[in-house]
Amino acid sequence: MPYRGYWDEEEEDSLRDAVQKHGIGAWERMRHDPEFKVLKGRTGVQLKDKWRNLIKFQHLRRGEAESAPRRIYQSHQPRARLRSSRKDGDEDGEGSGDEFDDEIERAMEEEDMFAAREA
Repeated sequence: MPYRGYWDEEEEDSLRDAVQKHGIGAWERMRHDPEFKVLKGRTGVQLKDKWRNLIKFQHLRRGEAESAPRRIYQSHQPRARLRSSRKDGDEDGEGSGDEFDDEIERAMEEEDMFAAREA
């Protein structure tokens, strides 16, 4: 059962370190990394949302968002390629996980906007 509630300082620091190590978008990998045991009780969506809020409300150290690596996985293929590889009857993307990928892309765009304002 995932933990619900406020984030403590240890969790926030672990999330910052995990993003620097694994990159933005590797939320499940961060959860399962033995180095970041404190994140195990959170879901990948909670990690993503917390990272997005750290950026949105400017709770990151200077340059931290810009220096975080971005991980591009095989599942993040260009949209046209994704559509052409789907089976017939799954054209609307139902069950394909595209909604989660779209949410990650939006969070990364928000990071870019934040970085542009700081520059």
